Amino acid sequence: MTSRTKWLLAVIGALLVAMLAYAVAGPYLAINGIAPGERPKAVDPLQNATTNFESTSLFTATVETADGKPLVFEFTRTGLAWKLTGLRLPD
Repeated sequence: MTSRTKWLLAVIGALLVAMLAYAVAGPYLAINGIAPGERPKAVDPLQNATTNFESTSLFTATVETADGKPLVFEFTRTGLAWKLTGLRLPD
């Protein structure tokens, strides 16, 4: 056997061992605190927002930062759809 063939067999063996280890331990591993098969929980940053229509095509949602300062999300209407078009950051 050449050194190239030995190297290739070693790589294939390492991959098979890694796949076997994951197959055995994978269901018990948690990545970033999320167990396999579990979906991450969605976070709604505008859940406690104060909302306001500033015009027929401009809508704002204001939330407080950790410091208690207002952070304003601006949404602009295009046709029937609303898109986030701006942020007013606190001073």
